[in-house]
Amino acid sequence: MKTEELRSELKVLLTPERMLHSEGCAEMAAALAAPFGTILLEKACFAGLAHDIARDFPERLIKKFSAIEDGRDIERWKKGALLSHGPLGARHVAANFCFDRAIYKAIFFHTTGCRGMSRLQQILLIADFCEKTRSFKEALLLRREISSTRPSKERLLIWSVQVLKYKLRYLLDEGRRISPLSLQAYNSMLKRIS
Repeated sequence: MKTEELRSELKVLLTPERMLHSEGCAEMAAALAAPFGTILLEKACFAGLAHDIARDFPERLIKKFSAIEDGRDIERWKKGALLSHGPLGARHVAANFCFDRAIYKAIFFHTTGCRGMSRLQQILLIADFCEKTRSFKEALLLRREISSTRPSKERLLIWSVQVLKYKLRYLLDEGRRISPLSLQAYNSMLKRIS
């Protein structure tokens, strides 16, 4: 993993606020992954740092890492950047910094979740939601709970369900579209808990 090269590119591509968020996400991912061993810890830190790399992509990189041909498609991508930056970022990270299937999938699905999420995918979903720069009430509550509880396989599932439940509720309240992947993730995790 080319962590220092990644960090240098992030400083160019991301706003200072998003850079702080990415660093906070890496820090939270490390805390969540620590009980599961060094390999997962390293992957979680890297994925946490890299997860939003495509969030503010310039047009040249949007074109390079997607099938976009004309300006109309770029405008459509920018409107949907909230969901599409995961897949685009995963492709960019795999091509330039580290091709690791687990990291790729964690970055790819960090905005929506997916059916049968791995431990690393759960860690990134949770870390992105409640890292230290997130100031909304639900993030603060979850961060407080995480700080007082040792992460376990079961706790990661429960926390992932809490994150997805909040995201789904938020999207419904705002009248926004919900990715079928998010519903599949939520339903599949509920089955794993029961």
